[in-house]
Parts: sequence; C-alpha cells; structure tokens
Amino acid sequence: VESECRRSSLILTATTVHRDLIRARFAGLEVPVLTVIEYAEPARATHADPQPDQPDQPGSLDIADPFGRGIEVARASADRMSELAAAVWTHDVRRAHRANHQRFLSSLVSVV
Repeated sequence: VESECRRSSLILTATTVHRDLIRARFAGLEVPVLTVIEYAEPARATHADPQPDQPDQPGSLDIADPFGRGIEVARASADRMSELAAAVWTHDVRRAHRANHQRFLSSLVSVV
C-alpha cells in the first residue's frame, strides 16, 4: 500500500477519517491526500464544518455510507457519488488543459 501511495499523484478518500489515517500512516507523503468533496468542490471545503460523524449534514466533507440504511439512502448516495465523479473529472480536465493545452488536445485526439 505504501508504494502505491508514493507512486500516486493524488489520493482521494470518502471520509475525513480515511484521509487522516493515510496522512498519519504515511507521514512525509508528498502527494495530496484529500476527500473527494475537498477535491471536487474546493469552495465547499473552504467553508466546511468538519463533522466526521455527521456525513449527511450540510458542510460535511464525508460521503455517507448507505450500508443497511435502505434503498432511498443508497440511491441518494449513488447520485451524490455520480455528481462528485463528474466534478472530479471536470476538475482534472481543466487542470490538464491549463497545464499544457496542446498536449491535452493531442491526447483527446489519440483516444478518439
């Protein structure tokens, strides 16, 4: 696990507890370790009230675990994960575009 963490360019977690565990276990890691919400919604992360035991509350940086909480909670959690995945992808595309416009366009052409 440590070698994978050190080879990564970014580590995203579902909860602040997971984020903090990775940061503590691999002290000195030169890779950003963030929750998905911190990365996908940086404005929200700036104003968040970190409540790791309250993932369903506004301002939380944690994604709620739907296990054993019924189909409606599972659907809401899946919808939230889809929103965050789209935001992460958009964030990465914008970052890549800013870093090197020509290389970004070339990589898109090679995928198509």
